[in-house]
Amino acid sequence: MAFEWSDELSVGIPDIDRQHKELLNKIKELREACREGRGKELIDEMMAFLERYINDHFSCEERYMKEFNYPQMVFHVKEHTDFTKRYLELRDELRKRGWRLYTTLETKDLLGLWWINHISKVDRELGRFLKDQKYTSKRS
Repeated sequence: MAFEWSDELSVGIPDIDRQHKELLNKIKELREACREGRGKELIDEMMAFLERYINDHFSCEERYMKEFNYPQMVFHVKEHTDFTKRYLELRDELRKRGWRLYTTLETKDLLGLWWINHISKVDRELGRFLKDQKYTSKRS
């Protein structure tokens, strides 16, 4: 799968789409840095970005899920929780042991899999649901 933005990935909520695009840019930046042997330079910045992303983005999505009574909310939130747990493990390893190639590669893999399995699938389902809700509420 290409790590490129397309309108199909849009959930129709400007804040969420903007956050997804930011994440995509960071994923591409980290992948490029790893290809060029610069992963060590970028890992601290990436970890700081991910902490903000987790706090801001997940709470934003979860507010919409709650507001519109999203039927898959429990599953979706569990995915957020699992991602956060894995992020914290990587962050803690980085803090305890310092930079290691393993940590950078694991972070890159975590983000790549997140893009492929969560954003392009699970978040798309949320987007379809939210678009249907918006359409339904406009007709009422």
